[in-house]
Amino acid sequence: MGMIALQLFTLLSPVKAQQGMKPFEHLGVGLEVGTVGFGLDIAVPVHSFIVVRGGFNILPFSYSDDYHVNHERNEINSLIRGSEELYNALKAANLPTDAGELSYDIDLDGKLDMLNGKIVADIYPFKKSSFHVIAGLYFGKSKIINLDGHVDPTTMRFLNTVNEVSGEDFGSSISVEDYTITADRNGNINAALKVNGVKPYVGIGFGNSIPKKTCRIPF
Repeated sequence: MGMIALQLFTLLSPVKAQQGMKPFEHLGVGLEVGTVGFGLDIAVPVHSFIVVRGGFNILPFSYSDDYHVNHERNEINSLIRGSEELYNALKAANLPTDAGELSYDIDLDGKLDMLNGKIVADIYPFKKSSFHVIAGLYFGKSKIINLDGHVDPTTMRFLNTVNEVSGEDFGSSISVEDYTITADRNGNINAALKVNGVKPYVGIGFGNSIPKKTCRIPF
């Protein structure tokens, strides 16, 4: 899985092009904030118009949201109406006898945890211009998003009872974007988004990787 981004560099003094710098003549250290997080990098020119940067970026983020749980209500209610044994089992367990009485909301917690090292090259194709193309590799965690939630315990007891008596396999699931996540028998919903540990990176930028008497803030 590759990465594509746009980087803009805001300088606190006039921009000067990278051309003309001798290899390994300068060293730049900078803090950065951008779409891949915030971090630290070290830059050194290896050619009159190429600067190599190495460093790391981290992007921690957590959120919580309510999701609608999917239950096959019509099918379950048809089973209950057609099975006295199932109806009595639900009553004996002090559970609803109508799937429409189940809880349909779940609080899902998400955590974004991106930590990447990087080595990229800033290539300045135009003389006296701060525009540059960025290419290289990011490498780090493969699991970047974790989702956790729990279906209402009464709902899971209801579904487990229906399944045990009827021999069916009804469950709970939620839809997140184009994905369906199904709860386990205990009502736990766990999912993760994984990417390649090594990620090719391509971007464009404006500004100097090694500015003279300037402070660089990438976005």
